[in-house]
Amino acid sequence: MNRFPPPKVQAPATFLELLQPLRGVWFCLGVFSGWAWLAMAAPFGAVAMGVGLGLGLVLARRGASRLALGFGLLCQGAIGSLWSPVLVREESNVPVTAVVERVYPSGAGIGRVLECGDSAWIGSRVRLRGGRVGDTLRGPAIVRPPREATVPGTFDERGWMASEGLDGRVSWGDSLVVGSPEHPRGASVSDKIRQHVREVLAVRLEPSSAALWTATILAENDRVPAAALDAFRQSGLFHMLSVSGFHMAVLGGGTLLLLCLVRVPRRIAWIAAALVVVAYAALLGASAPIARSALAFALASLAWVSGRPVHSGNAFFLALGALVAMDPHVPFQLGAQLTFAATAALLWISPVLERMTIPVRLRGGRWEGWLLQPMLLSVSATLATAPILAWSAGTVPWIGIPAGLAGGVVFSVGFLAALGTVALSFLPPWAASGFSGAADGAARLVWELTLRSGQWPGGTFYPGKPDVATLLLLLATLVGLALLGRPALRWKIVPALLTAWGCWAWPGMVRTPRAMEVAFLDVGQGNATLVTWPSGRVWLIDAGPASWKDRARNAGTEKIVPYLRRKGVEHLDAVVVSHADLDHWGGLPGVAAKIGPSRLMLSLDSGTPGSPGFDSVVAELQSGGWRVERLGQGQKLTYGDGARCEVLGPGSTGPMPRNRTSLVLRFVFDSSSVLVTGDADSVEEAEILRSQLNVTSDLLQAGHHGSRHSTSLEWLREVAPRRSVLAYGAKNRYGHPNAQVLERMDSAGVEPIHLPLGSAFFRMDGHGVEEIDLETTDLWRGPWRRRYLWAANGS
Repeated sequence: MNRFPPPKVQAPATFLELLQPLRGVWFCLGVFSGWAWLAMAAPFGAVAMGVGLGLGLVLARRGASRLALGFGLLCQGAIGSLWSPVLVREESNVPVTAVVERVYPSGAGIGRVLECGDSAWIGSRVRLRGGRVGDTLRGPAIVRPPREATVPGTFDERGWMASEGLDGRVSWGDSLVVGSPEHPRGASVSDKIRQHVREVLAVRLEPSSAALWTATILAENDRVPAAALDAFRQSGLFHMLSVSGFHMAVLGGGTLLLLCLVRVPRRIAWIAAALVVVAYAALLGASAPIARSALAFALASLAWVSGRPVHSGNAFFLALGALVAMDPHVPFQLGAQLTFAATAALLWISPVLERMTIPVRLRGGRWEGWLLQPMLLSVSATLATAPILAWSAGTVPWIGIPAGLAGGVVFSVGFLAALGTVALSFLPPWAASGFSGAADGAARLVWELTLRSGQWPGGTFYPGKPDVATLLLLLATLVGLALLGRPALRWKIVPALLTAWGCWAWPGMVRTPRAMEVAFLDVGQGNATLVTWPSGRVWLIDAGPASWKDRARNAGTEKIVPYLRRKGVEHLDAVVVSHADLDHWGGLPGVAAKIGPSRLMLSLDSGTPGSPGFDSVVAELQSGGWRVERLGQGQKLTYGDGARCEVLGPGSTGPMPRNRTSLVLRFVFDSSSVLVTGDADSVEEAEILRSQLNVTSDLLQAGHHGSRHSTSLEWLREVAPRRSVLAYGAKNRYGHPNAQVLERMDSAGVEPIHLPLGSAFFRMDGHGVEEIDLETTDLWRGPWRRRYLWAANGS
């Protein structure tokens, strides 16, 4: 007779039971329900809040979980009442008096407007240049509010400034007066420490090493060359430059290791490490990402010291909910999105991948601890952040997996060595040469790894921005992958995901109607037009302007390439430069640096006078493998996909003004057409009309940015467009578009489309030309500012 009862067989946990211990889930759901009401326009916000609360009440069957749900909603409602949408201010050219609050090494600073001819700006915080901390700046100035990104994929100045608590920029005139304060304010302790760090690193390290470690220790990237910054982004290692949780973990872990080596009790060591990390964050100004990382390390340290078990999932959702409740900008910040996505992957996806990929005989050994596990951690983080990067930039730097694995250890050693060099700066240089030598050696390896991996074209995948359905399906797949570690759910998740992907792929198997797309990009005072043929081939017509002072700042690098990446374009089948004016080819070197050799199509004549700068760029591209062709009136180009490009002008050669040699191209797809004119003037328009070529088009790009010497009334009547695109820079010094041109358009019944208000996108389906909206912003409110800050500022 068996005296012992048979062991109880524990039933597999259900999905609801898995969530019960995670009170942070319900708190976070309550916060996001309130956030949806705050952030989304009516009635979407109310609907989203109702769905979130209803879902929480259905799934949270215990009283404690429902209490956490309500507490999250209450926190978001209470804190959210302190936020209001940012005031819309107008650009003003008025006398301004401002006090400088902070100055960066680059010369840029932050100040507060004390007096202003436009009362709406009084009390606002702005970006400015000039003076030292505490100085008063007076003089005529242009006060500009931040602009939204008018080209998809480029920098959103308005959202960034709002998250930083700034309202705009001040550009001083020639009569700036710098007044010292009556009671001079000495530099703060933080400023003195930062200056000391810069001086020590500049003296004791090589210039390239000093630039790298100054950027990583003080979060100051102004000394890092633009090409190097781009390489860090392309290699997926930019988190090493921008101070984040990685830095806090290295600093805190290094401090903890050092204290343990000198036999400091473990609890005291954890407290000291937390204090060091918090002090470091305060030194850097405690911006949102830095404060978030420091707080996480400090809480983890205190939890370990208290001896209480830490539930990683509960802590994750509590931290996410708390940050969103305190700042409604957090869900819109790319850094926060990547941080939480990567952290979630390390918590839930990485263990599943370990069980699925690492053989049992290798588990617990050196191979797992030193190679396989770090590699899977990097893979998990890359998988989790890939949909976010594709949505925001259209790129996924897969090279970051091996580069991060190799560079993480080297960077950690160099970072701690650079800190040691600063800490031991009171000693003679030879006494701290070990630390400075290690910092220099690590910097060389980091630079080599970053530049080689970041500049390798194959290291980045360019999927383009996915649609909303694809993004949601990718995120659902990641959640399903995390839940594969639960045997009870595994056989439910796999069929569900396969079914979802099958439904997603089925519409793609059906042949979609062919179309030709034309995108007119806002590149300032210049032209840049992207044409996508029905066969998928892509042409770029003109490459926008470049700065006269710094050619490295050009539309190709700052506007066109980000849009191409977001669209998923890796290669251009042709680049057309209408004529040799800088505002039409200035961005060409920037585009060529990122896009491989292509087909460069130019006008038959470069005009009089010539352009040595443009000729030099063309010669350089030819030596790099570009094929140069000359186009003339009457030519027709096609790929046999039902569309064609007709060259309407120029119709003559010989000495003539440069604008008169501008290429005029008519893109035709069945019975729809678009006319792109470059800087063609009314004389060239008349020559084209005399040639008896067909110029009728549904859409016209107005010649020469809306100059009065182009887009004649006769030309408008013959082309007979319904709409006309005006490409010019906001507040340009030429007065474009001219009032006479707008009057001609009005008399001809043509609707003007102004690119400074936002890039324009059109689709030609063969029956007409329709405008498409790629960026729908009507769903969201914001950005926001705290009410009590407004009250303190007097605005």
